Amino acid sequence: MNIKLCIAISIVCMSTACTSNRPPLPKESITSTKAVTLQNNNHINLVYATTINSDKDNSQTLLNVVSRSDTSKAVGLTVLQFGAQMLVGGGSVNGFTKEDLKGNNIESVKNPYIDNIEPALTAYLNTLPIKESTTTHDVKIIPGKFKLMYDGLNSETYNFIYSVSIIFNASGKGYVLGTCSANELTSGDYQKPYSQWEKSNFALASQIAQKTINNCFDKFKTEKYKTQIVKAMNNELDKPIYDFELNSKTPL
Repeated sequence: MNIKLCIAISIVCMSTACTSNRPPLPKESITSTKAVTLQNNNHINLVYATTINSDKDNSQTLLNVVSRSDTSKAVGLTVLQFGAQMLVGGGSVNGFTKEDLKGNNIESVKNPYIDNIEPALTAYLNTLPIKESTTTHDVKIIPGKFKLMYDGLNSETYNFIYSVSIIFNASGKGYVLGTCSANELTSGDYQKPYSQWEKSNFALASQIAQKTINNCFDKFKTEKYKTQIVKAMNNELDKPIYDFELNSKTPL
């Protein structure tokens, strides 16, 4: 076989993840579980999980930085893929957005979501009128993104992208999925020059992460959220309730 053709086929296979008909890979992994006893003697499991086997969530436990140079590398690879497709007889090559770029992890900066959420979550659950039960309820915490991404090719501004999902009564049929996101803060909180973000080993990222969680629990304390979360923890919901529904002005 022509050497150029072999190389081209290899590039296409690597870029499109050539696979046989395999069963779907698991999407989630439980990393730890902590048993908590509330003031009313109800038992709660705090279940910490991460998303796995996904190119979209490569920044859950370590700070990930997507810089302008990552775009240059991706452009070069796209051109290479296009040339390979032409050699093997045409076809198309999908483009990309900066959100698709993997970036680079900062090994020294860990996502502080457990330290931020656990005390706030336990204190919050203790304020809820949860009925006494012999059943242990699961509250699942799943980190989303913990990253800095350049705002524009000609801008020094980087956006802090941070999210955590909390599923109240995750083991039940009816649960509430609440989302904590830095986007719920003001743009002045999550948009800053990179030179500010990188100071003191990216201390500002951890500070805004904490602010995001504080803001999130203020949201959970509002009547609309609290009512549905209490119903979930008391097994009174027959379907899931999602954050966007609770953020809507439309009554549930």
